[in-house]
Amino acid sequence: MEQEKLDSLPSLVKSIRELLPQEAGIAVADSSHFIYYEPGKSVNLPIKPGESLRRGSVSWKALKTKRKVSMLVSRDVFGVPYFATGYPILNNGQIEGIVTVVFPPKSNQESLPAQSPTFLVGKREDRWFTVDYDQIVYIKSEKGKTLIITEYGTFMNKHTLNDLEYILPEHQFFRTHRSFIVNLNWIKEIHPHFHSTFSLILKDEHQSRVPVSQKYSSLFRHFLGF
Repeated sequence: MEQEKLDSLPSLVKSIRELLPQEAGIAVADSSHFIYYEPGKSVNLPIKPGESLRRGSVSWKALKTKRKVSMLVSRDVFGVPYFATGYPILNNGQIEGIVTVVFPPKSNQESLPAQSPTFLVGKREDRWFTVDYDQIVYIKSEKGKTLIITEYGTFMNKHTLNDLEYILPEHQFFRTHRSFIVNLNWIKEIHPHFHSTFSLILKDEHQSRVPVSQKYSSLFRHFLGF
């Protein structure tokens, strides 16, 4: 952005802020980098001015499509899930910048099917069962299917792991790998593995093992405090 436009940012952000709830954050970017970020009370992404737009973020997608983009984003991008709307600023068809309004993921989930707050629905053979959150040991994606693993059987669920990140309570479930979500209450042991990764041994009778990949290991350690 040109310097005079950068100088007008404080008044622009102030005007936008007056229209938004306090829990929302605001990010402003030029055609390649973030140039301003103000976190909301309920969501704080690790965005720093001067940082390049991250692939997969709402700001990045709005830049690429030159259109308004509203979407849920998994914690793969910034380490925390969020919902946002990105507004491209166009001048004669050219992108001059992106203004993105960021919300906590629980505040806007119309695009996801409604779920009970205490169980998922899983299918086994030709019947559907309710599976309480506390009974879920872990969830995995295998050959395009989402499988809920419990001590009394395995059930198939129609949601992707990305969807389940928003449906499941964040204090109880954690995405450890692109193919795994674990119930934190079922973790028995945490074993260090290669290249800052971990292997989790769970409390079920099979002492199942769930990997923590390098992508998630730092956030996993921070979340559990070790």
